[in-house]
Amino acid sequence: MNKGGRTRPRRPLIQQQLRPSGLLPLVGEIVRRLRGVELAPRVGGDVTRVIAGPAGGGGGGGGAALTVQEEDGTPIDTAVIIIRVPNGGLVDNGSGDVSLGYALAGAAPAAHGISAHTGHANWKVLYTDGSGDEQELSLGAAPSATLGHTYLRSAGASSPPTMAQEMKTVTIVVENPTATEDILVSFFFQAVTIREVQAGVVGTGSPSVTINPVHGTDRSAAGTALLNAATAITNTTTGQNLTSFTDNTLAADEMLRLKTTAKSGTVTELWVTFRYTVD
Repeated sequence: MNKGGRTRPRRPLIQQQLRPSGLLPLVGEIVRRLRGVELAPRVGGDVTRVIAGPAGGGGGGGGAALTVQEEDGTPIDTAVIIIRVPNGGLVDNGSGDVSLGYALAGAAPAAHGISAHTGHANWKVLYTDGSGDEQELSLGAAPSATLGHTYLRSAGASSPPTMAQEMKTVTIVVENPTATEDILVSFFFQAVTIREVQAGVVGTGSPSVTINPVHGTDRSAAGTALLNAATAITNTTTGQNLTSFTDNTLAADEMLRLKTTAKSGTVTELWVTFRYTVD
C-alpha cells in the first residue's frame, strides 16, 4: 500500500524487444521474470513449449505478457506468454534459469569443422544434387592387374558425377626392327607398376621378333628384366597379351626400355603397349 492506504497496482513486466544478437541471454531473463516455468511436450512431440504462469504460481498461461518482435518491427506480438523452441534446444539451468542451445534462424552460423559432419556412411564422397541436397557416392576400386585408376568424373553441369577408370598406357612402334634393338620407351618420374603388355608385328613370311623389355636408372646398364622370359612376338592381328613378370615394379626416376634379341621373317613393324598404374 501507499501512504494513502490505497493498494498500488502491480507493475507489468518490462516489455522487451527480442533481437537476434541478444535473444539467447534474454530468454533466460524472460523466464526468470515470468516465474512458474513449465516444460511440456507439444502434441506430436516436435517442439517444447515454455509456459509462463502467474507470478508465484504454477504454469497455466495466466502470467503477464511480453512484447516480442523482430528487429525490423514486423511481425510483433504484444501478448506473448508462450515461447516455443525445438525439442532438445532448451536447457534447464535450475532456479528459473533456462538457455537455448541451438542456432536461431537468420543468425550468423557458428563455425564448425569437418568433425561435425558425422551422419554419412563410411568411405563416400559428397556432392549436391539439383535440389541442393547432399548425396553420397561410393569410392572407386583401387588399381590392380585388371583395373586402372579410378577418379571422380563430371557427367555434365547438371548430372551426378561418377567414379570412372583411367587406363595409363605407353606405346612404342618400331619400323623394320632388328634383333638387337635397345630403345627408350619412357622415363617415369613416379614409381609405377607395369600391369600388362600387349605386342604384335606386321610383316610377311611368318614374321617374329623376340622382345625382352628392361628397366633401371642407368641407360648404359643392362637393366632389370621385366618379363619372366624373353618372348617371341608373332601375332599379326590383335597382338599377344603378356602378364608374367620377373620384376614389374619401377621406382621413381627409372627408365623403361625395349630390347629385342631375335628376328625372323620379314618384319616391317613391331608395336608394344605397356599398361601401368602409379604406385
